[in-house]
Amino acid sequence: RIEIETYCHERQLNPRIDNSNTDVEFRRNRVRHELTPLLRQRFNPGLTDTLCRTAEILAEEQDFLRGYVEKRLPEMAVRTENGFRLKAAAFSHLHVAVQRVLVLNLLEKLRGETRGITFSHVEQIRELFVQDRGSQWLDLPGEWQARKCYQDLFLEHTRIPSAPNTDRCLAGIGQKL
Repeated sequence: RIEIETYCHERQLNPRIDNSNTDVEFRRNRVRHELTPLLRQRFNPGLTDTLCRTAEILAEEQDFLRGYVEKRLPEMAVRTENGFRLKAAAFSHLHVAVQRVLVLNLLEKLRGETRGITFSHVEQIRELFVQDRGSQWLDLPGEWQARKCYQDLFLEHTRIPSAPNTDRCLAGIGQKL
């Protein structure tokens, strides 16, 4: 912040101040104005550096995982008329980190974005896919659905009709999560 303010002052710029940034009614501001200074003072004076380094490490690891999943995507998923199909057995043997990135990657390809998809959605999809129970499904934001049908897993749009063989697995034996 000091660097930005100095930059603006040197160039005679008048930055726009958003008053909501000081309102501690917002959780992000309570963290910034109350929690972070407390953690610095009582636990770790180098908190900012530690958090920045951790964020850098996590970003690099996320980039690696995304590249890994993208490269192996043809082995893990098949495009269908209305989404993607995966083999449940193959999915369940993937590392949990790869499962998460794979699910997000496929949802992004299908929806064009992951807005509205939370960590909880991803975990529910993973659980649905790795559980050794019959056919089940999970409704997702934007008329999308995660569905397990026998040994196949589907991420698909609900408005596009499913292929006949996938309809059969939901006829009376599926259960919604």
